[in-house]
Amino acid sequence: MVALLKHYAAGPSGPDAMTRARVELDHGSIGTQLVLEATFTYPDCQVGDPAFASLVSASLTAGLAYAGARVVATNVMGISLANVTTAAINPAALSWDVAVLK
Repeated sequence: MVALLKHYAAGPSGPDAMTRARVELDHGSIGTQLVLEATFTYPDCQVGDPAFASLVSASLTAGLAYAGARVVATNVMGISLANVTTAAINPAALSWDVAVLK
């Protein structure tokens, strides 16, 4: 679930808006050389909105790489991790700062 949702209103360059939040995700086991996307509810986002994610403080388990964030469906965002090793990896849950531009 999304925590600390903040809205940023129109800037000096126009009616752009950004929402920002913090979420904790557990991707579960990620198979050998696969990308796995974990999704969560993120209010007021639409497919096509630019999405961003950044780890809060922890580092990724060795062999994992951040593979991107996107709006999957209306009010649903996803963060993908890639396993670049030859063995499955089951990382601990991680906290992410996430943002969506409107």
